[in-house]
Amino acid sequence: ERSVGENNMSKTSLDYTLLLLITAVIYLPFLGVAAWDGNEPLRVIIAKDMLKTGNLAIPMLHGQPYFVKPPLMNWLIAGSISVFGTLNEWTTRFPSVLASFLTAVAVYALAGKWFSRWGRLFAALGTLTMFSIIQKGTSAEIDSILILVTALSCLLWINGYLRQWRPVYTWSVSLFVLGVAFLAKGPQSPAY
Repeated sequence: ERSVGENNMSKTSLDYTLLLLITAVIYLPFLGVAAWDGNEPLRVIIAKDMLKTGNLAIPMLHGQPYFVKPPLMNWLIAGSISVFGTLNEWTTRFPSVLASFLTAVAVYALAGKWFSRWGRLFAALGTLTMFSIIQKGTSAEIDSILILVTALSCLLWINGYLRQWRPVYTWSVSLFVLGVAFLAKGPQSPAY
């Protein structure tokens, strides 16, 4: 006979599998359909240059340092290209899909203090299926990463506060994640 803990773990695993399946069905099929648009080519050119030169520290655009946006998304695109072994619309947009999935996982995992299992699953699925999240999660843009780290920072802080973590931990963990947001969007990240 299975214990309650094993049963809950099985249900949680099932929920994460459902989130992964929904992500795959909604996000993956159309990643390579449209050509790069907006600032996507900019991110791709910088990531391609990083892979070509091996210089991950200084983003370069046409041989000139590019400091308009921080390099996190470029790093993720370069990593995706390396993992999949090819540069195309699908591989360059995959980090955004992963960020959208991880946002839903964060909502599910960190909302346990307020919601039942079904409430957490509904909130995570709601997050994953919002039109704006889908739109940002299928582009090689900064926004999906920013949404992930901003939501994660807020959820971690709220959890730390409600669970009465020591303030140094509550603030340190949240601000560390916010520092990652700084690498995605720059100085306006803390304002979000």
